[in-house]
Amino acid sequence: MEHSTSALLIETESFSGLLTLVEQSQTVVLFCHGWKSSIESPRNMLLAKELHKRKISTLQIIQSPASSHNINELAITVTSATSWLSGAPYTGNMRIGYMGASAGAAAIVRACGLITGKIFAIACRSGRLDMCTEGIALVDAPTLLIVGDADSAIKEINLRAQREFKCYSKIESIPLATHLFAESGTLELATELAANWFEYYARPDLPTAQKSKRSFQNRQQAGLLLAAKIAELSFSKSLSIVALPRGGVPVAHPIASQLRKPLEILLVRRLGIPGCEEQAMGAVAIGGAVVKDSAVIVKLADSLFDRIVKQEQRELEKMEKTYGRTAFNVHNCEVILVDDGIASGSTASCAIEVLKAAGAKKIHLATPVISPQARDTLKTEVDTMTVLEEPAAFTAVSLYYDDFAAPTEQTVVELLQKTTQEHEQEREESLQNVEGRDEN
Repeated sequence: MEHSTSALLIETESFSGLLTLVEQSQTVVLFCHGWKSSIESPRNMLLAKELHKRKISTLQIIQSPASSHNINELAITVTSATSWLSGAPYTGNMRIGYMGASAGAAAIVRACGLITGKIFAIACRSGRLDMCTEGIALVDAPTLLIVGDADSAIKEINLRAQREFKCYSKIESIPLATHLFAESGTLELATELAANWFEYYARPDLPTAQKSKRSFQNRQQAGLLLAAKIAELSFSKSLSIVALPRGGVPVAHPIASQLRKPLEILLVRRLGIPGCEEQAMGAVAIGGAVVKDSAVIVKLADSLFDRIVKQEQRELEKMEKTYGRTAFNVHNCEVILVDDGIASGSTASCAIEVLKAAGAKKIHLATPVISPQARDTLKTEVDTMTVLEEPAAFTAVSLYYDDFAAPTEQTVVELLQKTTQEHEQEREESLQNVEGRDEN
């Protein structure tokens, strides 16, 4: 939908820019482009036009060649423009976002670290974040990093940078795209991702916790919150609690204790993409079940995929020896399948396939946080689902926890043993009560 706009050329002592005001807009996104770009760049123009359709105003900074090569100077220009927006009569009440490309992305990241608490969202396209490493940890606005999958150097820079962000961050790699997104359809996809990001975080009803604060202290606390929600539901007596290793076990333990059921572990390993192991391309379970994400592995040779599967199967065999209790009966039972968070859904999907093959009557998926894509896929594979957080702008699972340190094998074993002891004690007490009634 087109909205009425007004374009104003802004000239101040500290910056120049093109301000486009959209009728009834409550937000404005400040653009900072790269060294060889300009406000007439087709990439910037396309995104600005898309934001205008969504009632988001824009300010595109006109940069001098000299300032574009000096990140500190460019960051100061960005903060000056931000101060001007906050004080101008027609933008003073608007919330401000940042959009940066290449070196401009480094400048907006550094600027955001200098003026914490004022920016509602950031998006970077092909960002040179290696030029602002000391400022990354200071950013407090949800940050989207858009890169071309074929732009390997920039992609690696952004992957490294993402690990330094303390706020919510997400990286989107556009298939086949190079640095300038000149390939057919890639620029349109990058534009859509950035526009969606700003539109989502501009929502006035969005809880503050989703904007900057992490949702869970640790897995145990997430499990307690999940257990409280699951306690409101009803299940049959033939109920099994099954956790995915290793992070799912501390989350599942409070649930098993709450429902007074033993806790089992289903050995499944995520198959990571070589060189980018955090991104899943499938999963493999003990016994040989394999799930592939065909959209991810399209460019991966079958021989390499098979080699990775065999490698992970060997790891599963080691885990089976460590935990020593991987065989359990779920035939004709209801199952609550628990993980500490779900990003791609490959691991959970593989586990669901194994449970169905074992004869599970119903499968209930429980997790503290899940991505929209995984939710939409998995809801067709399970009977019911309990989730605490379903962020539209999903980031890595780890970024929803204050403490996401992996539980040790010893911790996992101890929690499994503890639930077994609790369940056995419960059964003994029940038998004693029955015997007491018989004697009376």
